[in-house]
Amino acid sequence: MAPQPSILIDTNIIIEATRVGAFSRLRARGALVTVETCVEEALSGKPGTRGRIVIAPDELRDPLSVVGVSQADRVNVALRFPDSSVLDAGERDLLVHAFGLAQTSGVGA
Repeated sequence: MAPQPSILIDTNIIIEATRVGAFSRLRARGALVTVETCVEEALSGKPGTRGRIVIAPDELRDPLSVVGVSQADRVNVALRFPDSSVLDAGERDLLVHAFGLAQTSGVGA
C-alpha cells in the first residue's frame, strides 16, 4: 500500500477544526504537516478573549509533523513570488515549505 500523501495545514485549519471538534479526527488520519509559525499562531492570543479558541499544546505534536523554515528559504520564495508578501507569517511559511517540497520532487519549479 502506498503511503498517504502529506496534508499541509495552516493556522486557520487548526483553529477551525478545533472549534468544531474535528481536530482529533483529523490528527488520527495522519500525515498532517504544518510549520512552526502556524503552531505559534495557533497558541497565541489573549486568554479570555471572546471567541478565542483554546488549543492544547499537546494537540500540536506527534502525529502532527511540525517543520521549521529557514530565513534563506523565505527570501528565496519572496524573490520568486513577490505577491507572497501579502500573506500572514504562517501562510507564508507554509508556502515556503510547500515550495521546498515541490523543488525536491521536481514539481512546479
